[in-house]
Amino acid sequence: MSSPFAHDENPLIDEEPRYGAGGKKIVFVYPQAQKGILLELCETGPSPI
Repeated sequence: MSSPFAHDENPLIDEEPRYGAGGKKIVFVYPQAQKGILLELCETGPSPI
């Protein structure tokens, strides 16, 4: 996934987004990069479902 947020300081757990609640695409940032907090990023906008 190419994102300005995803770089060496914010490594993503998955290379490609997965589908989460409501069918929206989500990715997770490694907790070690966020002081132990698992960060989930979710696409905005209406749900495709």
